[in-house]
Amino acid sequence: DDDDDDDEDEDMSQELSNVPPDMVYTETNIRRQAQTYDQLEQIGGKDVINDVYVRAPDEKEWWLVGKVARVSDVSPEQAIERQWPLIERHVWALRIPIRPTSDLSSPFECWYAPGDSEYDAARNDPKVKFTKISGLLL
Repeated sequence: DDDDDDDEDEDMSQELSNVPPDMVYTETNIRRQAQTYDQLEQIGGKDVINDVYVRAPDEKEWWLVGKVARVSDVSPEQAIERQWPLIERHVWALRIPIRPTSDLSSPFECWYAPGDSEYDAARNDPKVKFTKISGLLL
């Protein structure tokens, strides 16, 4: 029904109006974010990067969904919260199989770990410290 499509378009338009223009999930913004990440990593190394993961509540399986880089006076939480619109949209684009689209009532949790720890995390190395970000759910 065309009315349903119009309602969905209106909902999407409203949702995008709340997102800062530089955080809308567009190719231009994604490329800019990647360039900024590379520059910050080159300058600050592993100390300024973090791996970003999601998982379903009470599950043991983590899904790496990206990385963030930040300047020294910005916490990982602040960097992830600022970039949340991009991260959230990217998670949906990845179509992570831990939650079928028919069950949208069960949110993902957002976590981060030290930068470049994905190999150790994949091996279940207990030394990898995951930190949950409160208030960010998908």
